[in-house]
Parts: sequence; C-alpha cells; structure tokens
Amino acid sequence: MAKCLNDVACGLRSLCAQASLIWRRTLRRPILATITLSAGLTCAQTLPPLGVTASRNIGPGGQFSVRLGPSGDVYLTGGPGQYPWSAATKSYGDTTQLVTYVSRVGANGTAVFTTALGGILPSLTYIDASGNVFLSGSARTGFYVTPGAYRTTPPSTNSGFVCKLSGADGSVQYCTYMDFLGGANGGGVDLAGDFVAVVGVATYRGSPLPPPSTPGAVHPGNGGVYVAKLNPAGSALVYAAEFGGSAQDVPGYSAVDAAGSVYITGQTTSADFPTTPGAAYGYPGAAGSTPEYSFLTKLSPDGSSLIYSTLGLEGEQPLGIALDSSGDAQILYWAESLQVDVRRYNADGSKVLFDALTGIVAQNSPSGSALMAVDGGGNTSVFLPVKSITAALVNPTQTCQFFPIGADYQGGITDNGFMVRLDPSGKVQQSTYLQGTGAPVFEDVAALAPGSMTMAVWSGSPSQLQVLTIAPAPPISLSCIGSSASLSNAPLAAGEIVSLFGQGIGPAEPIVAVPEPQYPPGSGGAESSPTEYQFPFTLGATSVTFDGVAAPLLYVSGTQTNTVIPFTAKSNTTHVCVTYSSNPPSCMDAPIVFAAPAIFTIPQMSQQPPYAAAVNQDGTINSQSNPAPRGSIISLFATGLGPLSSTPADGYTVSLPLLTQDLKVTLESSNSPYQEPPPEFTAPAWAGQAPFEIAGLSQVNAVVPDYGNVILLQVTQSGAGGLTVSSPSVSIWVK
Repeated sequence: MAKCLNDVACGLRSLCAQASLIWRRTLRRPILATITLSAGLTCAQTLPPLGVTASRNIGPGGQFSVRLGPSGDVYLTGGPGQYPWSAATKSYGDTTQLVTYVSRVGANGTAVFTTALGGILPSLTYIDASGNVFLSGSARTGFYVTPGAYRTTPPSTNSGFVCKLSGADGSVQYCTYMDFLGGANGGGVDLAGDFVAVVGVATYRGSPLPPPSTPGAVHPGNGGVYVAKLNPAGSALVYAAEFGGSAQDVPGYSAVDAAGSVYITGQTTSADFPTTPGAAYGYPGAAGSTPEYSFLTKLSPDGSSLIYSTLGLEGEQPLGIALDSSGDAQILYWAESLQVDVRRYNADGSKVLFDALTGIVAQNSPSGSALMAVDGGGNTSVFLPVKSITAALVNPTQTCQFFPIGADYQGGITDNGFMVRLDPSGKVQQSTYLQGTGAPVFEDVAALAPGSMTMAVWSGSPSQLQVLTIAPAPPISLSCIGSSASLSNAPLAAGEIVSLFGQGIGPAEPIVAVPEPQYPPGSGGAESSPTEYQFPFTLGATSVTFDGVAAPLLYVSGTQTNTVIPFTAKSNTTHVCVTYSSNPPSCMDAPIVFAAPAIFTIPQMSQQPPYAAAVNQDGTINSQSNPAPRGSIISLFATGLGPLSSTPADGYTVSLPLLTQDLKVTLESSNSPYQEPPPEFTAPAWAGQAPFEIAGLSQVNAVVPDYGNVILLQVTQSGAGGLTVSSPSVSIWVK
C-alpha cells in the first residue's frame, strides 16, 4: 500500500469543513503519495539502507570538472578563477595564453597541490588507485613535453595529448603528444599504470583518415572505434587497435579491469558490427536495415583480440559501465520504454546474468548526469536525476520529492537525486531519494569501503558542487525541508511554515500539537482566563532549531515534523537541526531569503494549477459547488510572505490588533500562465497575519478578478530596485 512518499504535501494540504479550521486541521493528516505507482518490487532486505550522512560544499558552479580519488579527496580541473583553489604551486609550459589548473583538495578543504599546465584543452581526467592524475585532450601552442615522451613534436597543428601528474605533489611525470585527436569517449588506467584512451571517429595527424593500428593489434571491420594504450612511462604505445562496422559506431563509456582488459560500450547502426561466436546478442535486423543497437566489447590486455563482443537491444542508449570483482561487466542503459535499467553479462559475454528494472523513468536521456558503481560484494548502486518513478520506494532513507520554486503546472516537478541499489542477483534492495540533490548532475562516485561511498554532484540553483558521503543511515536522519504550502524545498523565509522529513526524527505515533494557554503573571493560572496561546517547542521528545533558536512545533512523527521558522532567522543560510529522544541531532543547511511566498491548496486533485484552500466573502468554503462571484472578496491562506508590521513572538497565536505584511504584496490573475489576455495585477484588499492563528500563517483578501481563475502572489523587497519573488499559481472556483 502506498505510504506518504511525496511528502512535502503531508500535513498541510487538506481542506476542512469549517473556515476557522481551514489550515489547522490540515497539519494533522498525512496524505497518500502524489506520484503514480505501479506494481511494487518486493524482495528480502539483505543490504543495509544507505543515505547521505555528510556533505561538503566545494564551491559555486563553474566550467570545471571534478573527480574523486581513492581516499575521497577531490580533484578539480578548470581554467583561471573557475574554482577557489586555482592558484598554482607548480607550472609547466606557457601559461600566459591558455592555461588549465589541476588541484587536489583534501577532506579538510585545503589544497594538497595546484598545478598549472599551459597549452592544453583537457576533455577527460582519470585518477588511478594511487591518486595520480591522467589528463587527455587537445594540445595547443605552449604545451609542455617531457624528455623521452612517446611524441615530443606535434603530429599536426591540433594534436591530442596525455599527461600524468603525481598524486602526491602535482608534479608532471610525463606529457606527450598523441597521434590522434578524437571525441571524449572514455578511457581509464590499469593497475600497471598503462593509460587507455578510447575514441570514436578519430583523425590521424590532421588528416581525415583514422590512425592505423599497431602490428599484432586487433583490426576487425572498418575501425569506427579506436583504442590506444600508453605505457606507464608515457614513452611508447603498448598497442593501438580499432574495430567497427560499415555504418556509424560511437563508443560511449569504458572501463579497465585489473588485468588490463578494456571494456567498451556504445551504440552502432552497423549491421556488420563485429560480434564474437556465442555472444549474448547478435544482430537480428534484416539486411539493409539500420536500427541502432547498444554494444559491449572486451579487448584483451595486449590489444590483440576481442575476448568477446556482443550487441544489446534495439534503441538502447548506454549511460555507464562498471565491473564487478569477477570481471563481469554491466551497463546502465536508457531503453526505448524510457526506463533506466541495468544489465549484467557473464565473464565471456555469452549470457545475461540479469536485466534489472530500476523503476526509474526518464522522459529525456540522462546521459552525462548518471553514475553507476559496483562494490566488492557485487552490489550495484545507481545514481541519477529523476522526475518520476514507476515502483514503490524500497527501504528509503529519504522520501521527499519537491516542486521547484515558482513551479506551476507547466513547469512540473524538478529533477530530484535518486539512488537504486541492487544485490548481485539484480534484485532491488533499496530505492530512495537523496538529501541535498535537487536538480542534480552526478559527476563521480568512489567506493571507500563496502557500503560506503563518496559522490560528487552539482545541485541546487544556483548550482553548487557538493561532495556527499553515502553510508548506512544513522538512527535519526533529517533528509529535507520545504515549504508546507508550495512543495518547494528552497529557498525558505523567516516566519514560514515548513515541513521537515527524514527517518527516526520523531515518535512512531504522530502527535498533533495543541497551543498551550498563557496566563498573565500572578493571575492564579487555570482559575483565570488565558490571554494568549503558544505552540510547544518540544513535542513527543522532538525539538527543532534554526541556527540554535528553538522553533514551535505543530506536528511530529517518525518521518515528518511541521514547524515555523523563527522570525529572527537571517538571510543567506540557516542551520537546521532536529533532535529526537536521546539520539544525536541530525542537521542540514538551507538557504534563507527575504520571502518565499506560497498559497495553501487542496490536495489529491488532478486539476493544475491546484485549487487554493480559500474562503468566500460569506465565510463559506470556496469549492466547485460553491464558487465565488466575480468582484467579491475571497480569502487565501499563505506563508513565506516575509516580515510583518511588527515581529510576533515565535509560536504564539496572534490576536488583535492584526499585523499587516511589511513588504509589498501584489496579486496576478489570468486565465492560465502564458495565455491571453495578459495577466492583471492588483493590490489585495488586505494582506497580513491570519487572525487568532499561529504567527507565520498569512491571510490575503483578494478581489475575485473579472476574468480568469488563476492567481499567484508576488512579494517585492523594500527600496528602489527591490527584488520580486512569486508564488506558484493556484486556481479558484468562480462564477
């Protein structure tokens, strides 16, 4: 049975029977998931659930690449000023015209080294088991060449190159020109220190002809895929091999095993693409047809033979390749069905060991933003951005899936980071969203130990490079925080009603907060009438703080807590911590801005934009059977509208005199976003704190527009040139 999976909606989105309770009761009723579920995957749990247990912020988005070393250190490659550590400790070549920086950043955030290399445009970076850095790409004027290198002079004006840098201090071990220049289609480093480059449609010494293979190297077909292996000193080729068919062959991803064999996957339209006898898949197409198939080829360590070569299925696009400790290769692929799945082959490529459905659907190819890793026990971890899944979450450590800020029904749900873990038989053991990975691009993953990984990912807006630790989830794990009205996870605003989600963050049985009466000093307590009511700051052994300031609690459970951000929260970033019972707190950072407006809506309705939880001028609930007349007043309930005319005490219900919104609030109404006639902008009849409700719930009284039924709120900062932010759109029933 579906649980509360798409959970920012939980707790604040139900319409109630009485206007005075329209928001309060909604705090208390978690709803079913709003994602579509098909038949769930069932399996016995053998792998401990993993989650994000730590994160490091490397820096803002830029045009630099990132790789992770065997110890979890971060290796960055980019141009001047593209990341914080681009101040060279060593320089090679002419760095006055074209320069690339390579940095190794330790776990403490300080640079181990930064090396400047002149005259190169790198396309690929690899880190070997010892932490040494290998770069390949295009060499230009000013390129540094080491004595005794394989090629000390450029074969053409636009030549390829390979450089090896010491992982200890960044010093150049060798730099050499290469015979070919091709696409950035993969490569690797074997345990002997041989560098392998895999390219497609390579050009040779500036000519349109492909480079030749070396004597004894394999050369079946027409050579659409070119593989070159360079010895550990960078002084000679071990081999140069090529293979392919008569049409188009495009290598995509590659891997190198401990023995030095090279595995290459890609796509081909060649009916005569070379396959080996007994291969798992041959070419089933009719003569003269040119459908596109995936392929997987294993090349011997000396490049003299194809150990095996097999096709996949029609229409597949490989997204990655990984090897287990037995030498079995597997590919992550995007199928014609739009599913993202995993296929593992046996050691000789003659049999498919499993073809696993991950339950992930991608409307567009996630190529370049997906990762796959196999640990020493043969367990597979897949990371990629998703908008939807087709199976129930399995042993999740995060259940949140958010709309982006300002999203409406045309924008839909933003990509969310997702992880699927498979056991050696291909059964799904865990599928979960990942904390801190909104709109992600996954860059690299490194296994530190069984059941523990580090991962580099770009996420957020503006994009930030994060290094996450993936490990067994602690007893209490805060996974995400977002607006309870808009389903948006960032940014937040002071005084906003928000929902926190995670595992073990509260009692197993939900508890709904009841505001506690406050009596004037010396009044005799319960014998007198209360003058105020305040929501508790501890409920069911659960507490929440923002930058150390306690927040009032509205609802707590093991997976969800509803609270209000203190009005004293400062802009930029807030540190959020949740504590339950005697467990250590679980914390995360979240951005804070001047306002993050959102209107509460009715859940579980297919209409988009969703209908607002609103009250008509006569005090009745706005509904399909009870629409609001045009020109009348309708009351909307919102949060995140910024400061009030006077700062209320956190957690108190606010009585008379009513507080108004301090910032300018504007209503935009239209038939639907981006449709004619143009939107109409009006000032609300009144906007401020909802009377006798908790501080942070705003009421906006709006005149029902003359046309259209789609409304959004805009909040503008004070002063000239103040920024304006908008809420997601909502609908109202009108007549």
